[in-house]
Amino acid sequence: MTYWIFNGDTTRVYRDGEPWEHPETGVRYGRGDNLLRELSGRQNVAETPRPEGIVTGFHVERPGGVPIRVWDLREATPDEANAPILRQLAELDARSIRPLRAVLAAQASGQAAEAGDVDTLVAQKAQADALRARLVR
Repeated sequence: MTYWIFNGDTTRVYRDGEPWEHPETGVRYGRGDNLLRELSGRQNVAETPRPEGIVTGFHVERPGGVPIRVWDLREATPDEANAPILRQLAELDARSIRPLRAVLAAQASGQAAEAGDVDTLVAQKAQADALRARLVR
């Protein structure tokens, strides 16, 4: 997506291909008319990588005269921060069903559980413990 500013005005940012209003005359134009690209005083806004976190929008600044996109962020709520961790924990729980069932079946029949199943469960427990330690309270 390409963004533009005109005559150094960073308060009005135009998105290429979207409806727009002429910065001087106020005349409204529809999307995709390509007239926006022909205006003088136009400056392309430099892209910046989207940061981690909750993005609420962006604004344009001109450090050194070059317009760049600056992302507006807000802190994640505990529920938002915990959501990906809880998804990983649920995936670990789902992957532990088969080895756990094998260990329990072996115990119920008086046999020793296979070492691979036990090792898998131990490793998954360690992963789950590490994830739980990252949960925001």
